[in-house]
Amino acid sequence: MIVKKCILNFLKSLRHYLPAVALLTIGLLIGIAGFINVARHDVNTLLDLVDSSVAEGTSLNVSAFKTTVVDEFKNLPWNNFWEAINQLFSRAFLENTISKAVIHVIGEDKYTTAVSNSVGNVAESITKGFVTLFVWGSIGILASYIYSKIMVKQDLKMKVPFKKTIVVVIVSYVLNITLVALATWLIGLFPIGTLLTLLFMVFMNQALALFKAYLSRTQDSLKFKKIFTFKNISLLTLGTICMLIILIIMLVILIGISNQVVGLILALPLYFILSAVIGLNAYSYVKDYYSDLRK
Repeated sequence: MIVKKCILNFLKSLRHYLPAVALLTIGLLIGIAGFINVARHDVNTLLDLVDSSVAEGTSLNVSAFKTTVVDEFKNLPWNNFWEAINQLFSRAFLENTISKAVIHVIGEDKYTTAVSNSVGNVAESITKGFVTLFVWGSIGILASYIYSKIMVKQDLKMKVPFKKTIVVVIVSYVLNITLVALATWLIGLFPIGTLLTLLFMVFMNQALALFKAYLSRTQDSLKFKKIFTFKNISLLTLGTICMLIILIIMLVILIGISNQVVGLILALPLYFILSAVIGLNAYSYVKDYYSDLRK
């Protein structure tokens, strides 16, 4: 019953997917438009300079330009992801990459001061464009997340008294820190592999969610030992795993009909909805349990 309810809650909440995607897309489109608007003038200026530097009757070697950029991108230290991202969005990297690509196209002898200055302007513009894209993209992601969270809460009719909300927030903060510390300590003592580690984390997360759901209850007559059981936590964990499998299938479909980057972006609202449902499935169980007792 618990597993079925978990899956139904997730499938029911998917009706909010398209509006969540729309909010995310609007943010990204505004960011892309801002990026283009910021960088367009300097890019056009550089293209005009490069075009005038190419011998008459010779077309621009776009392939050579692209190859150089791709090679520089591959040479980033991707084994250290955040360092690679930091370099990718730095003006120094962009200026160095663009200058190499331009030299590859027009030759070093034609790489004049005017071209060099234009490359610097383009690098600066692209850096500003990235900031614009990041800000608006983040706004779109945040709006999609908040919308998903609110709508899922409304679907499950979650209402928690204000005093209990304060208690739950404090307890959640303490228990989350304790959970992370405990998991880190146990994994250090018993290296159980990635899959079992994830399973353990899901189980502990659902135990925490069930405990918070009990604290959030509006019915004081419910007994803790009837709610917080190993069986209930295990079933909630199984329900979470089933939802994760559904999410992975949907992700594969999205990537299959688009590409990897677009598929991952379109899957973000699915993840937001899933995370909201996972967090509230325990509450849904407590509410349904009380309803069954009253019948």
